[in-house]
Order: sequence, then structure tokens, then C-alpha cells
Amino acid sequence: MYIQTYFKSSTKHHNQQKQPPLLLLVHLLLILLLLLLLLLQQQQNILLLLLLLLLLLLLLLFLLLLLLLILVILQLQQQQQQLLLLLLLQLLLLLLLLLLPLLLLLLLLQLLLLLLLLLLLLLLLLLLLLLLLLLLLLLLLLLLLLLLLLLLLLLLLLLQLLLLLLLLLLLLLLLLLLLLLLLLLRRRRRRRLLLLLLLLLLLLLLLLLLLLLLLLLLLLLLLLLLLLLLLLLLRLLLLLLLLLLLLLLLLLLLLLLLLLLLILLLLLLLLLLLLLLLLLLLLLLLLLLLLLLLLLLLLLLLLLLLLLLLLLLLLLLLLLLLLLLLLLLLLLLLLNLVLMHFVTTSF
Repeated sequence: MYIQTYFKSSTKHHNQQKQPPLLLLVHLLLILLLLLLLLLQQQQNILLLLLLLLLLLLLLLFLLLLLLLILVILQLQQQQQQLLLLLLLQLLLLLLLLLLPLLLLLLLLQLLLLLLLLLLLLLLLLLLLLLLLLLLLLLLLLLLLLLLLLLLLLLLLLLQLLLLLLLLLLLLLLLLLLLLLLLLLRRRRRRRLLLLLLLLLLLLLLLLLLLLLLLLLLLLLLLLLLLLLLLLLLRLLLLLLLLLLLLLLLLLLLLLLLLLLLILLLLLLLLLLLLLLLLLLLLLLLLLLLLLLLLLLLLLLLLLLLLLLLLLLLLLLLLLLLLLLLLLLLLLLLLNLVLMHFVTTSF
């Protein structure tokens, strides 16, 4: 009833202004066409052109169907109008009930996409951390290897020094033996000098022994340092291995989360497809309903035309009968006139 009164008032208003009732629709379509032309002048994109044309055609179809629906509603009786409006309201409610979960699913998809992006960023960060840790591990290993090489070189040098000192000790011992032999063989006048030489040699031997002890201590210290460095290397390697294992576990967890999110995305996409199919089915039902209403309207119009034709035929038949009656009356009048003439002439 509300639609009927609104449509009647709008048609009265347009009739008062001597304008057609669909002028507003024509203006809207012209505005849309102008906007489409402006967009086409600004952008030379075929896909955009096709999309805009498709949208325009859909809008035209929707407006035409709406017009037909309004006309059908106006042609129906009051109870039929109420039933039709109730049916349309139910279909609109179904559409809304389907659109709401669609919107919710779209929001969920956006959230899942954001989570995927965040997880991908975390994966990239973890990979970068892994690379940095590997680089640090390599650097530490290189440094420790250099230290080990240096310590080994020092050990080699110390060993060479030890060998030299041992050779000197052997030489000094040989000299001592020679001096002792000379002391035994020489005379008494030169024994003092030989004793002094022996003392000097003994001092040298003591010094060499001290140097040997120092070198041995240095060797021990270097060995201890080597052991400490090896222990440090082992600890660092263990720590880095633990860190790598932790990072690998985190990567595995993130990959599992990504897989779960992808599965959820696929499920949501399937739900979206199902809802879209339902929407398409409802739209098809609406179109079928509108087509049925249009067919009913056409049938009513055809019936009206048939009734008009029948009325015209009846009118024609009546006219023919009237004409026949008139002709009969004329014939009767002529006969009367002829008879009157014969009667008057006979008398």
C-alpha cells in the first residue's frame, strides 16, 4: 500500500509538471553514462571499461526489474499485493542473513591474511637471526683457529729454543769433560785457570738449566692456554648449537602455524564460495519471481485485450443487427408505400 500510494503521488506530481514519471531514472542513467565516459577518457584500460559496463548493465537491469515489480504490484489487488510484499521482504531478509556471514568471513579472511603476513615477517627475522648466528659462529671459529695457530707457532718456537738450549748444555758438558781431562793431565801451575773455567762453565750450565726451566714453564702455560681455548671453543659451539636448535624449533612452529592458517583460509574460501552460490541462487529465484510476475502481468494484459476484442466483436454484431433491423424497417415502409399506391390507383 505504501509503495502504491508513493507511486501514485509521484505520477500525479510528474503529471502536474507535465513530465514523464520515469524522467528521474533517465537522468540518472545519463549521469552514469557521462561518468563512464569521463573515466574512459582518463584511463585507457579495457578491463576497467568492461567492469564499468557490466556494473551499468546490472544497474539498468535492477532498475527495470524494480519498475516492473512496482507496476505488477499496482496491477494486483490488495491481498495479492500484501502477499507479494511479504514474499519480497522474506527474500530480502534471507539476502541480509547471507550477506552478514559473508561480511564476517571477509573480516576473518583479512585477519588471517594479516596473521600470515606477521608470521612471514617473523620467519624472515628468524632466518636473519640464524644467518647472523652462523656468521658469528664462523667468525668465532676463525678467531679461535687463529689463536690456536699462533699458540702452536709459539710452541714450535719454544721447542726450538729448548732444542738449542739442550745443544748448548751438551756442548758445555763436553767442555767440562775436556777441562776435567785437562786438569788431570796438566801441571799444577795451570790448574787455577782451569778451575776458573770450570766454574764459569758450571755457571753457564746453571743459567742454561734455568732457561730450560723457564721454557718448560712457558710451554706448560701455552698448553694450558690451548686447553682453555679449546674448552671455550667447545662451549661456544654448544651454545650456538643450542641457539640454532631453538631457532629451528621456532621455525618449525611458525611453519605449522602457517599451515594451519592456510588451511583455515582455504576453509573460509570454501565457505565464501558456498555463500556466494546461495546468494546467486536467491538472486536467480528473485529474477524468476519477477519474470513470473511479468508473465502474469502480460497474461492479464492479454486477457484484457481479448476482452476488449470480444466487446468490439459484440458491438460490431449489435451494429450489424441494428443495420439489419433498419433495412427491414425500410423494406416494410417501401412495401407499405407500394401497397398504398396500388390501393389508391385501384380505387
